[in-house]
Amino acid sequence: LSSDCISCPQNKVLDKGSCLDSCETENTLIINNICIGCDVTCNGCNGLFSSNCTKCKNPFVLDNGYCVESCFSNRSYVNSQGECKLCSPSCSSCNGPLSSDCLTCNLGFKLLSGSCVSKCPAGFYPDPQG
Repeated sequence: LSSDCISCPQNKVLDKGSCLDSCETENTLIINNICIGCDVTCNGCNGLFSSNCTKCKNPFVLDNGYCVESCFSNRSYVNSQGECKLCSPSCSSCNGPLSSDCLTCNLGFKLLSGSCVSKCPAGFYPDPQG
């Protein structure tokens, strides 16, 4: 096994100077039969840039292809796969995808048992504290 290759036959990939059946280096992408490392924050990628992550290393979360410490939008939550997803449109912050997963509401709405309502139902009154 030589470690000074610069190209390989069609059925092999070039990984750190060696022609192999598959990439031995973790977290790589194969382009033109060459193993190329993903961005350091990625745990999988589909391109060469930091915006091409498909999975992230801990403690990062995936937001639109980037591995970041927290979601770009305050109107997002992190799902069980470590991906940032948008809240229901009625929420200004949330802990899940449903309209009943709201933590805070958009202006003009009130939080009632995790849901945002435009006015309180009979028997309920707005909190004077907000």
